[in-house]
Parts: sequence; C-alpha cells; structure tokens
Amino acid sequence: EFQLSQSPNSKELVLKLNANIIYCHGQAKLMITMEDITLMRKFQSELEEVEKFKNNLVRVVSHDFRTPLNAIVNVQQYCARLPNLSRDAKNFIELGESASNTLLSLVSDLLDYYRIKT
Repeated sequence: EFQLSQSPNSKELVLKLNANIIYCHGQAKLMITMEDITLMRKFQSELEEVEKFKNNLVRVVSHDFRTPLNAIVNVQQYCARLPNLSRDAKNFIELGESASNTLLSLVSDLLDYYRIKT
C-alpha cells in the first residue's frame, strides 16, 4: 500500500500494488497491478469512527438510565410496603415496578452486550 499526494492542498491517493508471477509460453513473467483504494480507506476510517461513537453512546446511555431506574424501583418497593394502601394504589405501584424492572433488565442486557463486545 502506498499513499501519494501531489501537493499540500491536493487529495491523498491510496494505492494498493499487487505483484504476481505468471507463466506465459514457459517463461515466468511479473505482472504488477495497481488498485485505487482511496475511497475504501476513507469509508473504513469513517466506519471505525461511527462504531466508536455507537459503543460510547451505548455505554453512556446505559449507565445514565440504570441509576435513575434503580431509584424508581427502590421508591416503588418502599411505597408497596406502606400500610393502608388501597387495592388500586397497590396495583398501580406493582404495574410501575414491573415496567421499571423490565427497563432495568433491558439496560443490564445492553451493558452485558457491551462488555462482551469490547
């Protein structure tokens, strides 16, 4: 792989050179080919940046969701133990606790996936 540029203001050109020995009429010949891989390298670099951004976003969002969700679950568990709650109040608390636990489980799964992947 070679990187070429004509002047400080011009675009950089990335070339891949391939050398192969071929036989033609019993004689070994050297065949050299050149391939412009400038766009491929550019896209590869951009893809790596997107992947880094995605991984960082997943990590930050997961942690930022987990802490408040734990607080919500704890408050709901506390409220569920309060005396003299109506049946409707208990049902609402249980519904909120179930939904919060589902979200907490999803965030935990996302964090586990992130840890395995990195």
